[in-house]
Amino acid sequence: MKPPERHLPIWNGSCHDRRGCMGYPPGPQIRPEPSFTLRRIAPGLGRTTGSGSRWKDDCRHHSRLNHGERESCMTNILRFLTILTFLLVCTPAASGGGVPRQIGGIVLGTSIEQYKEIVRMDTALPIRHMEYLTEVEMKPLEGFRSGYVTYANCENPGQIVKIRLKYAREEKEFYEELLKRYKKRLGESSVYRGDPFRAFLAWKWSFTDEKGASISITLQHNSMEDEDYPRGTTVKMSLISAIERERLCFEKNQKETGRVEDGSSQERRMGPLDFRNLVPE
Repeated sequence: MKPPERHLPIWNGSCHDRRGCMGYPPGPQIRPEPSFTLRRIAPGLGRTTGSGSRWKDDCRHHSRLNHGERESCMTNILRFLTILTFLLVCTPAASGGGVPRQIGGIVLGTSIEQYKEIVRMDTALPIRHMEYLTEVEMKPLEGFRSGYVTYANCENPGQIVKIRLKYAREEKEFYEELLKRYKKRLGESSVYRGDPFRAFLAWKWSFTDEKGASISITLQHNSMEDEDYPRGTTVKMSLISAIERERLCFEKNQKETGRVEDGSSQERRMGPLDFRNLVPE
């Protein structure tokens, strides 16, 4: 004799647990916490298993989420991917170790007093329109044609904040080989500072060390003779955060001594604008 058929209720997605729809009491809802990194960057994103494998399901397969929750989950995913892309593209890693701070035997952040044997202190001059910085010429250095070191003279007098060195070799082939080695050491550059015609090439790297100091490195090459950009290859290393502190220190001192005019005082002194003196004749 054929046993009578038993008709079980069909689960329609409205219950929190399928077993509750089949006559059984609902089971506990177990939702493992996302990994620590994902919780901090995009809360509520995905689920992980105890074995540490990839997410078992994503927002599209979360049948328990309503429309608003799905949209929120997808927003978190996009936010996480945006942050991850920014970290990979805009913050190149120094593959050879920590954040680079030195070249040619000079170290950013150290005192100029340590390098009196390799710089010409009698050439020291304040930089025009940046009087809070002083530039000094370097003595001949192997591999370089010339060099300049810039140090602070306000908040941290003597602290080296910039190094500028011109390589001895000027040919473009040397620059291209050097650029490959820079990328190997510093990672891919995310900022191009040269002209669109590629006569003047310049790539910039930016870093932040463990203390929060900002450091930039620019490698540039000019294949044409120009009064502003001499022919050849030059590298510039700058301690950006220290330069900014020096600028603020200088401006503060200027205001305290009354050497800085406000906008209205400057306008009264200059008088009405006369373009006849501003255009060549």
